[in-house]
Amino acid sequence: ANAFTAYEAAKTELEIQRDKNASDNRKAVLEIELKRLELDKYEDGEWGQMLRDADILINQAAISRERRLEDYESAKKMRERGFMTPTEFKEDEFNFQKAEWDLEKARKSREVLEKYTHISELRQRQSDWEEAVKEADRVSKSAVAEETKKQRQTEGAEKELSLIRDQLAKLRHQ
Repeated sequence: ANAFTAYEAAKTELEIQRDKNASDNRKAVLEIELKRLELDKYEDGEWGQMLRDADILINQAAISRERRLEDYESAKKMRERGFMTPTEFKEDEFNFQKAEWDLEKARKSREVLEKYTHISELRQRQSDWEEAVKEADRVSKSAVAEETKKQRQTEGAEKELSLIRDQLAKLRHQ
């Protein structure tokens, strides 16, 4: 009875292991697909959008700078003619300088985006995908090893059961 129970338990553990292996393999394959999608999404969509956004900010800052330059040039003329107070002139001068800084900031942001952020994001997502592929390989190898182990245990339990049945038959015959 103990040998029969051990054999049945080994068979059940083998089936459970096979089911677990199939589930783990599906999860690993899904993880690869998701990481590949994230990489493609970044390369094909997010990166382009980030560049467009940076370019829009630069264009907006450039337009704003041109407007502030026109205001500043007009303010100079009006100041020379005495139609503007020093405070108003300084305000226009400051607005022009701020527009210059905003344009410089937008250009620098795009430069950082291209030189550092893009490379970092791309490498991270490529690495995530490569690691998912490697993990799937490890999961597959581990699954094969565990299934083989359970298969051998089942075979051992079956042989032990067979031996005990043979011994029982001999004892009954005697």
